[in-house]
Amino acid sequence: MYEQQLKEESKKDSKFVNQEGRYFRVSSFHKKLPMKKLKTAGLYGAELLQISGDLVTRYNQALALLGFTPTTLSVFEIDSIGWSPQIAEEKSNPHYLCHGEANPYGIIVSPAQQGSPVYFPFHSFDRELIDHIYSHYYNAIIEITQTTAICIDIDQDIEAFDLPTDLLRYANIRVGFQILGDKAKAKSEQMVLVDQFMDGENHLDLDIHSSILASARKHGDLRSKEVSLDSITAQVASFYTRSFGGVFIIREGFNHEPIIVVQDKKVLKEAMKVENVMVYHINDPDLLSLMEEIGWLDIDKSYYRNDSSRIDRIKEMLFAQAITKAKVTYSINEVLESKALMRKFKNELKPKQLEQYTKFCKVVDQCIDGDKDVDKVSQEMHHTLYHPTVSLDESTSSLMWQLLGKVYPIDPFMLYKHDKEEFYKVYQSYEEPLKEWVTQVVITYNQKKQ
Repeated sequence: MYEQQLKEESKKDSKFVNQEGRYFRVSSFHKKLPMKKLKTAGLYGAELLQISGDLVTRYNQALALLGFTPTTLSVFEIDSIGWSPQIAEEKSNPHYLCHGEANPYGIIVSPAQQGSPVYFPFHSFDRELIDHIYSHYYNAIIEITQTTAICIDIDQDIEAFDLPTDLLRYANIRVGFQILGDKAKAKSEQMVLVDQFMDGENHLDLDIHSSILASARKHGDLRSKEVSLDSITAQVASFYTRSFGGVFIIREGFNHEPIIVVQDKKVLKEAMKVENVMVYHINDPDLLSLMEEIGWLDIDKSYYRNDSSRIDRIKEMLFAQAITKAKVTYSINEVLESKALMRKFKNELKPKQLEQYTKFCKVVDQCIDGDKDVDKVSQEMHHTLYHPTVSLDESTSSLMWQLLGKVYPIDPFMLYKHDKEEFYKVYQSYEEPLKEWVTQVVITYNQKKQ
């Protein structure tokens, strides 16, 4: 029944287009959307590195080396992996640094990129991976980018993906590097010339003198310089990827068998043909319960009793949504910060308008503050209370927050923290009063976490 429902819904879904028999989620990133509030608040485009002049030239040379069309922009911003929102918009392609879904690349033109966000991660592990590159090779990056650029090849030894199940082969990532201008060859030639110069009476040979000087003028003295970077290999555990319209790979799933969670209804149909792999759609009503069963999600009363901030945000969000739809004349903050106004609208609004808020408050009172078994409440309320199990490592916990945010994007701060693109997408659906309030919520909690 559930599979049939997905089949019918997929016929109406215009978010996916077929390209050579494959389905891709059409990203709305390049659409010109009103993000001014977030930009002004430092929640969109903040901490990107602006480049111009020679750095643009190097960036374009790196694009050409990787087989991509150079940009015509003279000034733009890049993140830590070298991705630019302005170039993505120029090309109407947020995946402009990819040759297909299995072959993403990056570009480093300055060590100042370190610490910048990864604004359009292809995988959930991209942030961790790029941080490792900078920490491992920081001094070499400083030296190399004084005169040239570094191209990053994120290679999983898979030329192309045909099915989401192919992502299970994504066990090890080899990060390779190309240095623009072939400095390694130039250094090797300089070392040969120096050896010749030091041999016997060759220091009197004017031709060798001239060759050394010509090389030094062109490339600088490379004898003690870092001009190449050895590849790095990293193991990949569970992760999220944009491939196939968005896929979660859970390595250690039910009975230690992998679980694949897909967002694309059409991809689900193909993936379910593969035997011995558990495949779920992200809106499957049993998905979050399964995550609880394998020990990755939980509803721990002590978790909320020690820190009620998530519950507080959800309560406020549900009430804010209600009064926004009711078109009240007060700002959301004015209402939420005033007991009198809260009472006023709790009494004036119809029960249907406050239904979600009332249900959630009741569940919190009975199950978190009280002793009622949370398993006896409605599935929607049950799922809203989920949080990653506290024993998970940081990357797996973040992955679960990302999953929860895609299923129930009701906590604006955790959505922004763990899945900025989803946050931006959801943000666009808000009416203006709600946008202003959500912006302030994220700013406030960002400051508290610092």
